[in-house]
Amino acid sequence: MTGPPSQTLLDRIQNYATSYFEVIYKTHIAFWRLPDVPTGGNVLTGAFATALIYLARRQFGQPTDPQSMGKILLFALFVLLLICGILITFDPNRAQGKGVQNWKRLVSVVCVGITLGCAFIFLDAIAPWITPIQQWAAARILSQETQQYMIATAAALLSCAVIFANTLIWVGAKQSILSIRTNIWAIAILVLVALGLNLIVTPPF
Repeated sequence: MTGPPSQTLLDRIQNYATSYFEVIYKTHIAFWRLPDVPTGGNVLTGAFATALIYLARRQFGQPTDPQSMGKILLFALFVLLLICGILITFDPNRAQGKGVQNWKRLVSVVCVGITLGCAFIFLDAIAPWITPIQQWAAARILSQETQQYMIATAAALLSCAVIFANTLIWVGAKQSILSIRTNIWAIAILVLVALGLNLIVTPPF
């Protein structure tokens, strides 16, 4: 005997959320030390992550129809794949024969950061934090585009703070803080997450 449809839906949402947050918990800045992780596309287009992207776009009053969502996700993923590939190519510390694996890991970390940033944007509906940024920018007569970039950057900072906290747990505080490679990639991942959030929330088309 099956349960009521509402209970089945709640169970599915809970399962999606559990899988998503398990990925978040295991994600850290030192991606080259990660075990096998879901591909960036799977992270970005997973059920729970897609819901977060949908809610973040709705928070900005952006179109959320399936056609728009599909086009935006495809474009953002293509850009991230390209940039991450270039960065991995110029990583002087990359292990021989590990370039493709590390590229996949980097894309996965960035996609986790983007979806987590979308979660913070959506949380503005519950605990407003975007309005003060908009007020500060409006007082300085900054453009709407600049305001959106500032909000995306702020969400990226919050998201990367969570990922860096994971790094302290998985890698260790000393290695996380004193490692030049980890710090450089932390900055690179922050920039990529901010870029990805901009591409998803306010795409250039």
